[in-house]
Amino acid sequence: MHSLKDSSIECIASYINRQERFNLAISSKHLYASIKATLIPEYDKKIKYSSLRSTFLRALQFNNKKKARLTTIHKNNKDFLVVSQQIYNFPKELFSIHYTFNSSDATSGTKTFTNDFNDEISIANPLISNEEGKEINPITWLSSSDEFNAIDFTDKNALLKRQQDILQKIKNNELSHELKIDDNSLKFLRNQGNIVIILCLGGSFSIANFDENGKCTFHKSDKKYVVRGKQGQRQSTADKTKGGIKSIGSQIRRANEQKHKENIIEIIEENTQILDDASVIFFFAPGVNRNIFLSEEGVLQRWQNKIKSVGSSIQRAKFEEAKRIFEEITTITFLFNM
Repeated sequence: MHSLKDSSIECIASYINRQERFNLAISSKHLYASIKATLIPEYDKKIKYSSLRSTFLRALQFNNKKKARLTTIHKNNKDFLVVSQQIYNFPKELFSIHYTFNSSDATSGTKTFTNDFNDEISIANPLISNEEGKEINPITWLSSSDEFNAIDFTDKNALLKRQQDILQKIKNNELSHELKIDDNSLKFLRNQGNIVIILCLGGSFSIANFDENGKCTFHKSDKKYVVRGKQGQRQSTADKTKGGIKSIGSQIRRANEQKHKENIIEIIEENTQILDDASVIFFFAPGVNRNIFLSEEGVLQRWQNKIKSVGSSIQRAKFEEAKRIFEEITTITFLFNM
């Protein structure tokens, strides 16, 4: 006895000729291949995520060896288990499924994403921003989105309609800053690599490298007396405003500034491999110090595309501060829907 499925196929086949049957078979084969390539892997990811999620939560609740700060909160009529720890203590597979942007919190400097299980993840802005302390212009993002690029750019009428639609969205206030933030923002969480922290403030410089497991594998510092003690102003800045000061102290500070710059360049040039291997370089160097790194001939020009702002000010450029910033940036908060 033929199944209903077989009968349906025979019924369709009885109304088409041999060539059409052949074309139908080819189309069906391509359709199956397309489904297999897109839907099945996504389904498998969700199954793996669900299993891993359960195992991870049981392990945390049973034996909290990872020192995660576990709390439970009630939000939007749902109970969530809150787990806050560094990304290295979460299984990478937890970031493998699709996440959708949810909200942005200017106070905490984080952005929140939600997945299909209604789990939420809050991530520090520096870890997911696109450039050093900058965001993509929302109008630029909108005009380059798929919605307005899937047209024939040789068609004047299509181009005119595209411009009208963009202006209409702007007029309707549909141009949200968060529109540009999508699932690709979590790329680093899925492919955790080396992170380099570079800090330079006053006469202090510090560089630290943290590997894919969050372990510091390299650190180097340099410190020189370049700031006038009572006035609290850098010597080179004072020279520009007050002219060439000829005291002994000023001469020492000028010499120290030059030596400090030379030392920084030497440290960077001796450790170019670390910067080559880094996935991202978090950078803080205000004022004239910035010119050492990112001027036209700056020592970091070669890696400019990797540089991001640390997202906050620092007290002093030293290893303890670099470590604090690293831990702050790489700590994320997961809200598991219970």
